[in-house]
Amino acid sequence: MSLGKDGCTAWTLAGDHVVILDLVRDRYFLLPDHESADVSAAVERGEIERWGQPSQFPRPHDWIPAFRDPPPGIQVEFDLPGIAASLWLQRRLERRLDMMPFRQLLLETRSVVEAKVRNAREADANGLHQILRDFEYARLIRSAANRCVPRSLAILLRCASQGIRAHAVIGVTADPFQAHCWAQHGPIVLGDSVDNVKRFTPLLVL
Repeated sequence: MSLGKDGCTAWTLAGDHVVILDLVRDRYFLLPDHESADVSAAVERGEIERWGQPSQFPRPHDWIPAFRDPPPGIQVEFDLPGIAASLWLQRRLERRLDMMPFRQLLLETRSVVEAKVRNAREADANGLHQILRDFEYARLIRSAANRCVPRSLAILLRCASQGIRAHAVIGVTADPFQAHCWAQHGPIVLGDSVDNVKRFTPLLVL
């Protein structure tokens, strides 16, 4: 099997289908049924994993599948500067997504996130809840519909500014085909819900 050997494609077995994300051409595609069947058989024999990431984007060692929503009941302030920062970041990422290859945007975002987390003095215990509240208010001003990638990357960047390491996950369904992106901190889904993201098979974790 040569899946992912070129360092530019991510792939996963979603149900009975292999879904591939070509990061050079910025497109998804499905393997033909007979090739998907061969991959599925190889997975069953333990010869390969169910999914693989390109060498430029190795799967983070600390990532685990999401199984929790954020805990309720923690009171945080209405933070207008934080809401404005969330809106600005999301809009900026939307523009950059339109202007540059997806792979380049992911590489740049990962580099900034790692630098911010590495240089942060200390993670703010309440910072995550404030960020999530800011994005909830921002959602009332600028809808999150069809903006899951820039919104998730914006959450990552805001978390990193507080010394909090989060991950963005791209997931897919094959029949019918759908793609979705969400943010996570450990097993906690950020700005989305566990029930929603569980419908998707992880394809790429940043």
